[in-house]
Amino acid sequence: MKQPTTTPGAKRSSVTDLVVRYLDASPNKSEVIWRHLAAGALHGWAQHQYHEGVPIELEDADYEAALEAASHPMADGTYAPHLPALSKHAPRAVKE
Repeated sequence: MKQPTTTPGAKRSSVTDLVVRYLDASPNKSEVIWRHLAAGALHGWAQHQYHEGVPIELEDADYEAALEAASHPMADGTYAPHLPALSKHAPRAVKE
């Protein structure tokens, strides 16, 4: 399981704003898109927006960690979500 990286007082942005910013800055748009979609599926971002009516908000570091978590499996071949990016509405939300 990925460790929290949340910084007190850090700016949070919606994942929609974050992906747009990453797309604007990246020469490889398709990689940004597949990593965002994989992270959203792993962390339950669509379910969050459905139930809350707004996209989940994350710090930049947590968004980046969520992208990494969704694009690199653990040694056993499974994917572990980055906890600060995990929606409480994710289908298989991890309970601590």
